[in-house]
Amino acid sequence: MIFYSQFPTKGIEINKFGNRGNVRPDPSRKIIACLGCSHTYGLVEEEHTWPCQLESMLGEKYQSLNMGRINYGLKLNLMWYDVFMGKSPSVCVLQVPQFFRQPFPGLQSNHPIHFTYNNGARLCMQEVGRKKFEKQSEEMMKRELKRFDVFHSKLKQDNVRLIVLMYEATSYALLLKLNCEYLKRLQSKCDSLGISHLSGKEFTLDNFLERDYLHDLSHPNMEGNKFIAQRIHDIIDPWSNRRIEKEVPNWRPTKSPPNPSVQKYYPCY
Repeated sequence: MIFYSQFPTKGIEINKFGNRGNVRPDPSRKIIACLGCSHTYGLVEEEHTWPCQLESMLGEKYQSLNMGRINYGLKLNLMWYDVFMGKSPSVCVLQVPQFFRQPFPGLQSNHPIHFTYNNGARLCMQEVGRKKFEKQSEEMMKRELKRFDVFHSKLKQDNVRLIVLMYEATSYALLLKLNCEYLKRLQSKCDSLGISHLSGKEFTLDNFLERDYLHDLSHPNMEGNKFIAQRIHDIIDPWSNRRIEKEVPNWRPTKSPPNPSVQKYYPCY
């Protein structure tokens, strides 16, 4: 495994499956598969990553597996999901990597843009020119969106709930512009398919920087990961594991649990 200078190299456990953390799926618990790049893997200690904090928030009924991979793009994430997940999880949280983490089409020197994407982008533009670079980026976006469709169809068939985390993860001007366009299209797709997603201004680098949520210029620190975990928790279990045991005609969910006046309809409260 490749470690960069800012990544923690002490106290890290990697299990035999290659996942961070010395854990394996527990069939007695609901599994949450957390896919993503280094923003899921984490630049923090293991207990401070958002998958680990999410498990702590949800309680013993859930097990959160950190399947994040440094520099992995969507294609490699989906391949890893197929290889690792023998049993379908209850929930899959996909932290969407930048769309350009894939070999750049038509590039003679094949700079590894999916590994050193900031420097790689500059080298690509020098070789093919900015206009061609933007045109090829359009094709790469379409390819990634098709991959997302295939993955969503697979999860839907397996009755797995999908939650998409769209975190703005690059500060390089042109790539930021292009990646924001990609996330905008992905958000529109999620809205049309009814897929839960976390996106928008809350998950921009500017917002994380303003809140002091960044470890460096891209990756969340402990508090940033806590914010992410809390938002995912609010989607999976908005009422802190409390379940409605009796249906009420014409009832509509609210942001808070029912008030005491309707306690009789909700024995679990």
